[in-house]
Amino acid sequence: MSTETPAAVTVFRMTGARAVLDDTPTALQIQHQIEAIEEAVDRRPAMAFDMAKTLIESACKTVLNDRGETFDNGWDCPKLFKETLKKLQLVPDEHDTASDATEALRKVGNGLSTAIQGLCELRNHEGAASHGKDAFASSLGTTQAELAARAADAVVGFLWSAHRDGQGNGVRKRLRYNEN
Repeated sequence: MSTETPAAVTVFRMTGARAVLDDTPTALQIQHQIEAIEEAVDRRPAMAFDMAKTLIESACKTVLNDRGETFDNGWDCPKLFKETLKKLQLVPDEHDTASDATEALRKVGNGLSTAIQGLCELRNHEGAASHGKDAFASSLGTTQAELAARAADAVVGFLWSAHRDGQGNGVRKRLRYNEN
């Protein structure tokens, strides 16, 4: 009988995306997507690629709906993100160097758009639920799944924080059943 202590199992947990749930615990679609990603990273890495893209799309649509903005369901994920980003105030009005900061944040947004495009391509080529695969196809592993999950977590956390911080700027408050 071995007396070795098993290595500690690390469980991936999203933090940025969970901010949505902290603010709106009834956001069930996002909750299910977060839980699916967290489980998938270690157990079904290929599913994490599918769910990362889905979570970003859900966050974008939620932000746009909360702001009373329309969007086209035919938009791909990068366009949906870019259009969502345009509706957010990234720098507070009172910031001294608002134009410089806005330009720098625009560049960060472009980088996130590139990351989202990469997530879409990973989903198309490596996702377990998209486009079908040969039953014996090899899959990427936990390391790559965690990268995709962390990227989605950062994007969703950023979008939600910018949305929440700018809620005084004409954002409509949705009526939620449990609040009434």
